[in-house]
Amino acid sequence: MVILADISTSLPIIIAGLFALFLLVLGILLMFGKGGKFVSGYNFEAKGEKAKKYERQLLSATGILIMLLAPGVALIGISVLYSATLLWVGFGYSIFVVIVGLLIINKSPRLQRAEFLARKYSENPSYQENEDDWKHPTRRVK
Repeated sequence: MVILADISTSLPIIIAGLFALFLLVLGILLMFGKGGKFVSGYNFEAKGEKAKKYERQLLSATGILIMLLAPGVALIGISVLYSATLLWVGFGYSIFVVIVGLLIINKSPRLQRAEFLARKYSENPSYQENEDDWKHPTRRVK
């Protein structure tokens, strides 16, 4: 067991641990569809049941990404005690999770469709889904 006698050694571990815990709690909240106002780009007000359903899919994917960042933050904090290798492993893991996670979120057809339909149902709760609409989410449908 490691005894943390020096405050200069224990402070980074405490801060990293608290930040990792914060990321886990935030990720869990987002997975359950809460806190959508804190996610950049998805801060529109969902109107209607269908819009909320699709918004929840987007928040769930974002929550998973944030929860996957917590171990990287914890590794960075633990590196103070053990070795600098853990610091680089933590950074590498975090960068990998961010890049791959953002690519999946931005390029996933299921999430593109969910974002498109959430915006459509927010704008018009009586919107009737057309099969051709969501295949081209960047195209404006009138």
